[in-house]
Amino acid sequence: MAETTERRGPRTRPERLDDLPFTRAHGRLLTGSGLGWALDAMDVGLISFIMAALAVEWGLTDQ
Repeated sequence: MAETTERRGPRTRPERLDDLPFTRAHGRLLTGSGLGWALDAMDVGLISFIMAALAVEWGLTDQ
C-alpha cells in the first residue's frame, strides 16, 4: 500500500518549482551558466600561471 500524505494549504515555492518540466529555456540557461563558469575558471587559471611565469622571468620578489 502506497503511503500518501495530504498537505493542507498552498504548496511552497520549492514544491511548485520541483513540479515544473525541464524545457529548452532551462537547458539554454544551464548551458550558458556552465559555459560562463568554465571560461571564468580558465581565465583565473591562465592568469595565475602567467603571473608565476612573469615573476620568474622578471625576477620579482614578494615585496
